[in-house]
Amino acid sequence: MNLEPLHVPYRYQEDDSPEQKVIFALGQLGEANTEEIMAKLMTYNPQENLTETEAATILKNYFDHGMINGGTEHGSFRYNLHKILKQNSGRTNIEGLEEEL
Repeated sequence: MNLEPLHVPYRYQEDDSPEQKVIFALGQLGEANTEEIMAKLMTYNPQENLTETEAATILKNYFDHGMINGGTEHGSFRYNLHKILKQNSGRTNIEGLEEEL
């Protein structure tokens, strides 16, 4: 698995890697479970040979490495590309810090 920053393909290409296909479908849907991602891929290529099990493994690997987000909703784990869901409300107090030379 490539752990570089995630690139979301802008279109479906049959010769893309399975990872690229899964991320493309997730990007198109915004948020989805594995079954919905596979259904989206099938709309682009009814002969798609990627299995739901393979897609689930890809998504779990990306999730485990913090490259995509997700959570359980209505008994189903849903993935998304959102990284920050809640805006940081903290402040930085720079008073008293000495300048580094």
